[in-house]
Amino acid sequence: QERTIHTNGRGEKRENSVMNSATNRVNSSFLCAVHPLVLLHVVDHYNREAKDTSKRVIGVLLGDVWKKKIDITNSYAIPFEETSSAHFVDANYITDMYAMYRKVNAQEKIVGWYTSGTQIQPNDITINRVLRRFTANPVMIQIDPTPRERFPARAYLATVEQQEDGTEISEAFQHIACDVSSLEAEEIGVEHLLRDVHTRHTGSSLSARITAKSRAVRTLRDHLDTVKQYLTDVIERRMPLNQHILANLQEISNLLPNLNQPALQRSLACVSNDNAMVMYVSNLLHTILALHELIDNKLLQQLPEEERTAEGKAKAKAEGEAKGKAQDKPAETQGDSSTGAGEGESEPKK
Repeated sequence: QERTIHTNGRGEKRENSVMNSATNRVNSSFLCAVHPLVLLHVVDHYNREAKDTSKRVIGVLLGDVWKKKIDITNSYAIPFEETSSAHFVDANYITDMYAMYRKVNAQEKIVGWYTSGTQIQPNDITINRVLRRFTANPVMIQIDPTPRERFPARAYLATVEQQEDGTEISEAFQHIACDVSSLEAEEIGVEHLLRDVHTRHTGSSLSARITAKSRAVRTLRDHLDTVKQYLTDVIERRMPLNQHILANLQEISNLLPNLNQPALQRSLACVSNDNAMVMYVSNLLHTILALHELIDNKLLQQLPEEERTAEGKAKAKAEGEAKGKAQDKPAETQGDSSTGAGEGESEPKK
């Protein structure tokens, strides 16, 4: 039934109208969880195939569906050519690659497909029909490979819609919730990867943390502006009232801490003082070490040039030891000769 959506028969229209309501219920309750490995695969695919061009890349998403949650854990690229009037997707290549991936992990199934970019293209519906040969209701993930402050992925499910005149049935993409989910091993790998990237580009972990904090604050400000604009539109009756959104906003406001409590203020003051003390002691120690290095440098500048280096110091030490031995040797020789002379004078008297 799902493969015959775009037919115009009367009986098939009736089937699609039933499927339309079911699909809408699925879209309202589904959650799409994308793992970091999939995002890295898509970015690598885009950089290899379509970077600095107007082309886009597509691929197949692998994972599992459990309790209305689409868990996307892996992906692979597929050959794709597209023009303004036609496109090419190799379904045999998808089948062969999926068979090889099943030999590695039989639990991963085809759950949808991905595409690079931020806009839905006219050929996406046709590509979605191709993926319906492998899964009943494929999810489409749009991933923006360019660095931005917002979340780079958006998820869609195809729904069947009836036109206003009731004579045709067409497909349209409906947005569903999308989030990032990761296993413990993935979190460790991504953390090491981001640490290397930040160290290479910023050169300092402190500057990287400050940059991340400022980016997070800007994102929070944008979200607050969005909430403010929505509430203003609701008050001025430009948008309808949504109780679910208001309940979420009320829950967010209830989670905010009450800063007027004396115990909480003392705790925050203690933590702030402890951090300030650590920074003060660290700066003091850094200053003392710098003064020690400065004094050592001044003393080193007062020495002769040949004694500044390590070889010069060793040579000067060796010469000093040699002079000390030379001074001790004549004194011993003189003492021996005086002793011998005394003995010679005493013999005739005896």
